[in-house]
Amino acid sequence: TDALTRFSNKYLIVSVFWILLIGLVMYFESHTVSEILFALLAILVSAVPEGLPIALTMALAVGSLRLSKNHVLTRNLSAVETLGSTTLIASDKTGTITQGKLKVESFFAPDIDNLHRCASWALDWQEGKSSDPLDRAVGEWLGEKLLHFRQNGKVTKFHHFDTTLKYEAATVKNGGEVITYVKGAAETLISQASNPSSEVAKFQNIHDDMAQKGMRVIMLGETKSVGENIKEWRIDIIGCVGFIDPPKSDVLAAVHSTQKAGIRLLMITGDNPLTAKAIATQVGIYHQGQRILIGSEIDKLTDAQLAKALKNTSVIARVTPDHKYRVVKILQKRDVVAVTGDGVNDILALKIADLGMAMGSGSEAAKASAKMILLNDNLSVIISAVRQGRIIAENMRKVIYYLVVTNFSQLFLILSTIILNLPFPLKPIHILWINLVTDGVLDKTFPFIKAESNLMRRPPMHIKNVIFNKAQLINIIYGALCIGIPNLFLYIHMRSNFSIEETMTTVFTSMVVAQWLNGIQAQKRYEPFFMNIKSSITINPYIWFGVGLGVILQITVIFYLQDLFSTVSLGQEALMMLFVSSISTFALLEMKKWVIYYTLMPIKKKLSLV
Repeated sequence: TDALTRFSNKYLIVSVFWILLIGLVMYFESHTVSEILFALLAILVSAVPEGLPIALTMALAVGSLRLSKNHVLTRNLSAVETLGSTTLIASDKTGTITQGKLKVESFFAPDIDNLHRCASWALDWQEGKSSDPLDRAVGEWLGEKLLHFRQNGKVTKFHHFDTTLKYEAATVKNGGEVITYVKGAAETLISQASNPSSEVAKFQNIHDDMAQKGMRVIMLGETKSVGENIKEWRIDIIGCVGFIDPPKSDVLAAVHSTQKAGIRLLMITGDNPLTAKAIATQVGIYHQGQRILIGSEIDKLTDAQLAKALKNTSVIARVTPDHKYRVVKILQKRDVVAVTGDGVNDILALKIADLGMAMGSGSEAAKASAKMILLNDNLSVIISAVRQGRIIAENMRKVIYYLVVTNFSQLFLILSTIILNLPFPLKPIHILWINLVTDGVLDKTFPFIKAESNLMRRPPMHIKNVIFNKAQLINIIYGALCIGIPNLFLYIHMRSNFSIEETMTTVFTSMVVAQWLNGIQAQKRYEPFFMNIKSSITINPYIWFGVGLGVILQITVIFYLQDLFSTVSLGQEALMMLFVSSISTFALLEMKKWVIYYTLMPIKKKLSLV
C-alpha cells in the first residue's frame, strides 16, 4: 500500500545512511578492514526488520477476514488502509439509511379513479412484476386495480426513467385514443403543467406537506402531446402519491458513533430536498443551520463556490450521477472520501472515490467498480467496517513500532560499543536469533490485537500518517533507548566482573526478555499497563502464547545449544542483573505512558486518549 511504500523507502534511506556513516567513521579511526566488515555486517543484520513483510501481510489478511465476518468483502488490500483513515462518508439514503421498503402512505387526487388509472400505466411493469422498488410499491397499493386498468389498452412506447428530467412515461393506445401517462418529480411535472395556477399551487402544497413528513412523493399526470421533445409536453397533473420508507432502527446509533469518531456524514439522494431533510433530521445527520444542496444549485456553482458550500452541507438532494461525481471529486481535496452506491449510475462516483463501497444487492457493474462490497446494505455495517479498518491500521502501526524498536535498540547497543571502543556485546547469530526467532514468534500475534477502548473516539489519522509519523518515530526512539541503555550499562558492568561468555549470554538474554516486555507494552498505544490490568492481559491472549514459546526457545539456546550460540549457563548473580535490566526497560516504557496520561489529563477528552 502507499503508506507502507513510503515507510519502506524512508527506512531504507535512513538505514543505508547510518551504515555508510559508521563505516566511514571506523575507517578514519584506523580500524582494520575485517573489523569494519564485521561491524557493518552486524549493523546490517540489526537494521533490517526481517519479519516485517510477513507480519504486515498477516495483519491485512486477518483484518480482511474480520471484515468478511462483519459482512464486508475486500476487493483491494489498499482499501483496508484507506478504511481506517476515512474522514467523510457520502451515503445513499434509500436502503442504506432507510429500510428500502417503500409503502404508499398517503395520496391525493380530485379524481381517485383517474389517479389509479394513471398509476397503473406509468409503471415499468413486465410480466406482472417490476425491478424498481417504487414501482413495486405502487403495484402493491393498486392491487387488482392494476390488472383491471391494464387490460384495456396497450403500451406503444415506454420512456424509461430519465435521471435529468426525473420522470418516466408510458404512451398507451386504447381504441382510437392515445394518452401518455407520466410519473415523476413534482418540480418537473409542475414546470410543464397545463393545470390552472390555483390547482398547481394546491398540488404543490399537498406535495410539500407529505415531503416534510419524510415521505417520498411522486406526482402523476397525463398528456396527449406526441412530440419527441419531452420538455415541450404540456402535462395535466392528476394527483400525487406519498411513500413511507422509515430509517433503519440502528442508524441513529451508527450516526452518533460516526460523529464521535470525527467522521463527517453526508447524505446524497435523488429525493426531494424536503423529504431528504426530514429523514436526515430523524437520524441526526442534519442539524439546524446546516445547508441542503440541490442538484440544480450545484449546476450554477463554480468548483470553488461548491467547495465552500460543501463545508456546511449535510444533505444533497435531487442529484444526478454527474452531480455525485463532481461532489466527490471536490470533497477529495480535503477529505478521505468513502462513497456508497448500488446502481450503474453510481459507477463514476465509486471509481473516483478513495473508497468505493458497493451494496451486495446492487448491480454487478457497481460491484466491479468498487473496492469493497457490503453484503448488508446498512449504515451501521459501514461504521463497523471503519472500526475494523482502524483496528487493522493500529495493529500494523504497533507491529512496525515493535520490530523497528528491536532493530534500533540493537543499533544503539552496537554503536555505543563502537564509540566507547568496546568489543561487540552480541554475536551476529545472537542478532539473527532476536530478529528472526524471538521477534518472529511475537510479531505474528500482533494482527490479533483487539480494539482499544478509545479507538472510535479518536479523530481519523491522515492516510499518510496512519502507520508512521513523527509521533511514531519519537516513540520508536524512546522505546529503543529504554531497551538499549539498560543493556549497555549491563554490558559495561558485567564486562569488568564476569567472563566474556557469561556477559554476552546475559546481555543476549536480557535483549530477548526486553523484546518480550516491549511487545507486551506495545499492545496498547496510550493506556498504561497497570491502569487496567485485566484489559492489558486480555487485549490479545495470543501474545502470552508467543512469550511462552519464546521462553522455551531461549532456554533451549542457553542450555542445549551452547556450542552453536556461544552461550553458558547463567549464575544467580547474572540472573539478578538480567532481572534488574529487564524490569528497568518495562518500568521506563510504563512511566512514559503514565506521564503522558497525567500531562494530558486536562485535554484528554479533546485528544480522546481515555
